[in-house]
Amino acid sequence: MGERADYDPAVARTLLVLTSLVLLATSGCQVGPDERPLPSTVDPVRIVGALPTPPELRDERAASAVDARTAAGLLGSGEGSGAGRTLTDNGFLRGATRSWVTPGGGTMEVVVSVWRNRQTASGIGGKAAERVLSLPGARAWSPGDLRGARGAEAPTATPPRRALSRAVVQNGLYVTATGDVPAATVVRAMKRLSLLVEGSGGTSGASVR
Repeated sequence: MGERADYDPAVARTLLVLTSLVLLATSGCQVGPDERPLPSTVDPVRIVGALPTPPELRDERAASAVDARTAAGLLGSGEGSGAGRTLTDNGFLRGATRSWVTPGGGTMEVVVSVWRNRQTASGIGGKAAERVLSLPGARAWSPGDLRGARGAEAPTATPPRRALSRAVVQNGLYVTATGDVPAATVVRAMKRLSLLVEGSGGTSGASVR
């Protein structure tokens, strides 16, 4: 038996695809790239531990893992167990920190954190860096050779303060410095963190230039 004259197989296939998409959208499934949990092989402790100590700095605190509560304090997301629970609810998985000091009393600290999605990694780090904007003389600071980085600096504050954040897939990178730590040292630390994370499986597709 031949096909009906008013039956178009191409139209039928299109209607089937559209029906499937409607069912998927109304099922509550998250299919966007920023909502879907991503596998990560990044070990934050190993990443921050692999950073070389700049000649103008000396080690203060060795690489160490941080839980959600500690990460919340480091990233300016609040203090206490409540802030830690909020970070966990927002997708915090694991993190690590390390710090240095200068002979003149300046400090530099890095935080690497792994999240369930890139959107949160970028948002939390960006907000942490933008806290510097509340200081006198502060301004936005985004080095041109660090694509996707968000930062701020307050060079005339007491003490001077700089902060820089960047997301590599769902891995949040954050560098903050006070006092006489040069801006170039902060930028170099972010570049090295980015390369280390990308080399550990956290490829962003937007490498440091």
